[in-house]
Amino acid sequence: MLFRFQDVIDEIQDGDFLFFRGKAFYTRVIRRWTCSRYSHVAVAVRIKDRLFVAEAMEGFGVRLYPLEKYVRSGYQVDWFALIDENVDRNRVVQWFIDRIGYQYASRRQLLRSFLTLPLARLFGLSTKVDNDRWFCSFAAIEALNHGYGEAKNTSAVPSLASPGDVSYETALHIRGTLVWEDSINESNA
Repeated sequence: MLFRFQDVIDEIQDGDFLFFRGKAFYTRVIRRWTCSRYSHVAVAVRIKDRLFVAEAMEGFGVRLYPLEKYVRSGYQVDWFALIDENVDRNRVVQWFIDRIGYQYASRRQLLRSFLTLPLARLFGLSTKVDNDRWFCSFAAIEALNHGYGEAKNTSAVPSLASPGDVSYETALHIRGTLVWEDSINESNA
């Protein structure tokens, strides 16, 4: 289902998850290599009247970025509501806030995770990671686990998770795709 961003902005809550399908070549590579329908994942954070995403992004590290800028620029953004009452949305958001400014995963860490991902999944092995550096899906699963508190209940192994793996977590339910008003008008023309 398509939602005009402007119509649902007030419904998106802190701790909801946002999944991205970019148009760039590297995003298609990420989706293909990880067997994922998504190339990026972030968490919604509201500050006053603005909606941001908390994300781990290459070249920027862990940061807050206005969601509107992604939607306006044509990214395909799927909104997943956090529906599990056992997850404290404030703890999910706080996990990201506490890591703002941390670096993105090193190329070595990212390559180790993604090059060994198929083998690690096949044999149930973990990959070595640096907990002071993050890639998006690793951060998203850790934040969700933090939201569960002591009862960590995610099915994905954080260091092996792809953005698509995060989307299969039972705590999340897809609401639809966010689009800018002009893109709906153009498709109806």
